[in-house]
Amino acid sequence: MDGHTPDMPRHYDLHLWAFKDNPSGQFAQFNPEVSPPSWWDQYEEALTALQQYADTSQAKAAGYMNTGECEATEEGAMGIHFVNPAVQTLDPANPFALMYVPTSDTSMALLGAEYFVPADSVDSAPMMFGQVFQGPMEGHTPDMPRHYDLHLWALRTNPMGMFAEWNPMVSCP
Repeated sequence: MDGHTPDMPRHYDLHLWAFKDNPSGQFAQFNPEVSPPSWWDQYEEALTALQQYADTSQAKAAGYMNTGECEATEEGAMGIHFVNPAVQTLDPANPFALMYVPTSDTSMALLGAEYFVPADSVDSAPMMFGQVFQGPMEGHTPDMPRHYDLHLWALRTNPMGMFAEWNPMVSCP
């Protein structure tokens, strides 16, 4: 079968319903008695919207600007952020930042998105995708305000989790 994320190769898998009965069978891929999480529609909306930014020229045309720095720590990397300061609302389909990583052919591969909310614009940490945003935290640059943020690794697998800040499978050149 095709991979579940764009970076996952075609593969074979086997499902085993060991702790929940499955009327379709113990090894069936899907269980009609299991529903996706309540935030799944938000995730699918974000994933669909992100596809249009696979090419950085599309991101630039939409108002995203390349920050030029590849963010990395010992925990992993976030890649290069393309930010759109015009994004002032919290909307799964319109992230504040897109995360890319340089590829061997000098293009960039889209990894996911970062959602950003200035701390002084809300009374408490916002939520999206069933996740509470991280923060409040100080700005990462002198002109960035205290804020909350949430990362979404929608196009690159992250063993630390879909919403983790850093991805150990991503590195900066």
